[in-house]
Amino acid sequence: MSARLRHSVAEVPRNMANYFQYLPPQDVYCINRSLPACHRHATAFAFGISQQLRRFSG
Repeated sequence: MSARLRHSVAEVPRNMANYFQYLPPQDVYCINRSLPACHRHATAFAFGISQQLRRFSG
C-alpha cells in the first residue's frame, strides 16, 4: 500500500456512523441530493467511503 493511499485512508473515520453523526446537516443534504454546488464535497466524501470499504475488504 502506498504512503499516499495510507494517508487517504487514515483521514477517513474508522466508524462511518460517527462520520455521518458529525457532518453538518447541510453536508448530509448535499451528499444525499448530489447538488452541483456540493459536487466537490460529495466527491471527496465518496472517495473516502471507497477507501474505507477497500480497507475493510482487504
